[in-house]
Amino acid sequence: MTTVGALAVFFGGSERDPPWMWGLFFIAFYGGILAGIVGLIAYIVLAVNRVD
Repeated sequence: MTTVGALAVFFGGSERDPPWMWGLFFIAFYGGILAGIVGLIAYIVLAVNRVD
């Protein structure tokens, strides 16, 4: 069992699922987290630097 296969089973899939599907899942999962962090940082920076 590969690491991806173990994670697939953990997330409710199976090792028979196509690898590209899990590749897309991880890209979307980590991409969403990264976008959220970047958005939060940008919001904080803009809020701090805003000139009233």
